[in-house]
Amino acid sequence: MEYFWPRNQRCISTLGTAECSLPKLNQLCDEFEIPLLELRALENRLDLSDYFTEKFGSAERLRAASLDWVFQVRVLDSSCRLIEEGGVERPELLALAKWADALNCPWIRVFDGGGFQPEACQEDLQKAADCIAWWRAQRKEKGFACDILVETHDLLCSSHNCLALQKHLDEPVGLLWDSWHIWFENGEALEETWKSLKPYVKHIHFKDGNKIPSTKHPYTYTLPGEGVFPLTELMTMLKQSDYSQAICLEWERKWHEDLPPVDRALSILC
Repeated sequence: MEYFWPRNQRCISTLGTAECSLPKLNQLCDEFEIPLLELRALENRLDLSDYFTEKFGSAERLRAASLDWVFQVRVLDSSCRLIEEGGVERPELLALAKWADALNCPWIRVFDGGGFQPEACQEDLQKAADCIAWWRAQRKEKGFACDILVETHDLLCSSHNCLALQKHLDEPVGLLWDSWHIWFENGEALEETWKSLKPYVKHIHFKDGNKIPSTKHPYTYTLPGEGVFPLTELMTMLKQSDYSQAICLEWERKWHEDLPPVDRALSILC
C-alpha cells in the first residue's frame, strides 16, 4: 500500500507511541522511513515544555540533539483551546513556542474548543478570533518563528464554520484538518471539505474506523483499510491537487489502549 502514503509526507502522531523516548522514536522512524513527527506525548508525558526542560535544559541543547534525528518535528501539540474561560491554557502555548523554534518546528496545534453547531454562534467565533489576535500579538512581541494551527475538532467540525471563522480575522489562520472527524461526526464529504478549506490546510490527520460504538465514542478505530473511512479517496484527492504538506497518521493508542501497537498500522501503510 506504499502508493497510499507518499514517503516524503509521512508523519505520525506520538499519541500512538506515548511510552516512547526520543531515541526509540528515532528507531521507529528509521525503520519505517517516517521523516516527520507530530509530538503530543513522550515517555507517557503530555507536558512537553517541562519534559524538554528536564531532559535538555536549554533550547540550544535540544536543537543540537535534534541534528542526529532522522525525523523533523512538524507540529508540537498543545491542549490550548481558542474558546476557553479565562485564558488558563495560554501559558502552555507560550511555553511550547520556545521549544518549537529550537526544533525549527513551524506549527503548534491548538484546538478550536466550544461545541459544534451547524451554524456557529457569533459569540464563539469572536472568542476564537480574539484568542488568535492575542497569540499574534504575543508572537510579534516575543519574536516567535512558529505559528499556530487550529484543529477542526469541535466548533470547526464543518467547512462552513471554518470559513466563518476566517471572515472574523484580519488574515487567515492555518488549519489542521482532522479528516476523520469532519467526515464521520458531521457527515461532510471529503471532497466538499477539501474544496472549501484547501487554501488554509497546512497539516492533515487520518485514521480509520467503523460504525460500531466503543465505550467512549459512537465508532471504533481500526487498522487502516479495515474500517469505513475512504482512505483511498483522501490520498488520491491530495495527490491530484498537489498537496505537499504532512499527512499524519493519528494513531490514538494513548486514548484507546485496545488499539494494537503503531507498527502494525505502519506495516500496512508503508
